[in-house]
Amino acid sequence: MNANNQPITINLFTDYCDVTDLMVATAAAARTDPRAIQNSRALFQALGDSLEYPLETTMLENIPAHEDGVAFFKLLTTFTELSSLNLAFSSSEKLLTFNPADFNFEIPMVNEGLNELFILASTPQNKIKDSERIFHTLKAYKHIKLPERWAHWTREQSDSYRRGGITHCQNFHNEAVLKYNTIAAEHEDGKFHGSAHTVHEEVVAMIAAKTKQPRKREPAQTQKTEQTNDGNKPPSKNQSCPLCKTHTRDC
Repeated sequence: MNANNQPITINLFTDYCDVTDLMVATAAAARTDPRAIQNSRALFQALGDSLEYPLETTMLENIPAHEDGVAFFKLLTTFTELSSLNLAFSSSEKLLTFNPADFNFEIPMVNEGLNELFILASTPQNKIKDSERIFHTLKAYKHIKLPERWAHWTREQSDSYRRGGITHCQNFHNEAVLKYNTIAAEHEDGKFHGSAHTVHEEVVAMIAAKTKQPRKREPAQTQKTEQTNDGNKPPSKNQSCPLCKTHTRDC
């Protein structure tokens, strides 16, 4: 896009909060390339086809007449701002409790999950800055205690972040993926073998699992009981022996 004669490159779908009405109007007026005009109309048509009653009738009078897809997209994101506010709050909470174990400690998937939450947690009034994104990323990486080389690299990156050495989140994600691939390539099976526990913790857990718990001794019976003929109740003390019933004189 061009705003105030300054070329600005913005990803419309991920950074839509940064797109102002002035930028949209300026870009629409300066759009002369036939392919760009065609793409804008295609986006306009796709957005229009996605609308259903009653949303379409509610916004019908405000739909741009010149079929500008970017302006239409901006209109839709503004219209749905209040409905997405709750989603932003819930996404922020998920960032605070983000667990890389949910992604099997696969760093590319971890980064993808973080980026998705970064987008959902952003609002036009409060966009998550790169410094915040790096903070949440480091917090997630620190949950991974094994391999040890990864844990050591994470500690180094944390120190570098505090000194101001890391400023761009996407570059940091790319470096993390390279480190992840390097460590995985060193294993015979080509896997990362990530874990949220240290070697000592895993050894202790393994020993505890193999150790058999001592069986509790049952209290010894003080008296032997004999089952009655029906097998339900033990004979009472006053009950005579079975032979006495048929041989009363012999007892």
